[in-house]
Amino acid sequence: MDSSRLKNIDRFLGTPLIVLLGAWEWVRRLLSPARRRRGFDLSAPRRIAIVKTVAIGDVVQALPTVKALRGRFPHAHITFIVTPRVREVVEGLPFVDEVRYFDVFGAHGGISGVVRFARELRAQHYDMWIELEHYYRFTTILGYLSGAPVRVGFSIPGQVRRFLFTITAPYPTQKHELESFLSIARVLGACVEGASPVPIPASEDDARVAREWLAGAGAALPAAQRERGIVILHTTTSPIAVSRRWSADRWIELADRIAERYGLTAVFTGAPDEAADLRALASRTAQPSLVSAGALTLRQFSVLAGQARLMVSVDTGPLHVAAATGVPIVALFGPGDPRKWRPYGPGNAVVRAGLACSPCSTHYTGRISRKTCDDCMRAISVEDVLHAIESLPKGPPPLSPAGDAGAAHVVGQVGRLAGKDEAK
Repeated sequence: MDSSRLKNIDRFLGTPLIVLLGAWEWVRRLLSPARRRRGFDLSAPRRIAIVKTVAIGDVVQALPTVKALRGRFPHAHITFIVTPRVREVVEGLPFVDEVRYFDVFGAHGGISGVVRFARELRAQHYDMWIELEHYYRFTTILGYLSGAPVRVGFSIPGQVRRFLFTITAPYPTQKHELESFLSIARVLGACVEGASPVPIPASEDDARVAREWLAGAGAALPAAQRERGIVILHTTTSPIAVSRRWSADRWIELADRIAERYGLTAVFTGAPDEAADLRALASRTAQPSLVSAGALTLRQFSVLAGQARLMVSVDTGPLHVAAATGVPIVALFGPGDPRKWRPYGPGNAVVRAGLACSPCSTHYTGRISRKTCDDCMRAISVEDVLHAIESLPKGPPPLSPAGDAGAAHVVGQVGRLAGKDEAK
């Protein structure tokens, strides 16, 4: 079953199910005075389930909320329920006790799989179900079937999911997604002041692989070029978001202009199945470029991003993984809303054409643009991006002088970073 079919089932079957379950719950409360009088004890829940199923960017933006909830409930056993595709983002988080995977395209596929997963959840005896989804109905239904007496989620106008929540939080549509998620933590009494992006966990092994890849790839560069820093160019998106992509010719021109102006070597990053296309792209740059797609995992990519001088990216999940490392980022936005999905932090910049029809996606209502029209991306020029680089809050990257940060120097920095992460 593909994701579009699953969303249709969720919409057309989930909505009446929630209405029926909400009516059933209302009748139960009407017939049970004890149930009506039951309050919500938030003082010391023993077991908490926090739910955020997809996708990489969403889960990365939700991590500060999960961390804040750990601070609010320090003694609770916290289970993070996600889908397997975000495994690298969540495994090893110090503020989560357990990760449970809802494998909707595998072991938990179909009605029988969902029922089985609901039974597994009910056996955990959760005291609180905290949902960080925007519009999916199946997670709300799972929360009700889990038996958790306290169920927390967003109250979004026009949605029926609120009928099954016992506590609701507003969803700020004009704020950054990281801050919107924090409204859930705030309504539960968590301290959210000063919340910032959380880097995904990277081990010493991840740093070693990044170190070895960079050393090997850098050794193939011309001798003079090995003495330069790197700029990450993330050009790709998932197949359902092709309208967020920028043309190959402009990426090539941008790589050449950055090399000429700042002396940086371009590293094209992406998923393993994009490696061949990225190698073809990199082969056309005037100065030799590198391609890490297929060679590094998401965690290893995050280590590499933390050592780059600069990143230029389209609107996609790895953008947020990199933003959590502190690398200066220039993000290209077309159909997406930069108010919600810009790289979080004061050291970054956004480039958008500002066409009247953009943004055309409001993901929190389930409306993801499937248009193949790329007018808003074609309207972004290479000069626009270079101007944004020059206008970065902390200034553009300094020119890489000879003998500065060659592959060996960057590799050393990667190793030191891993040592600091392991010490935490």
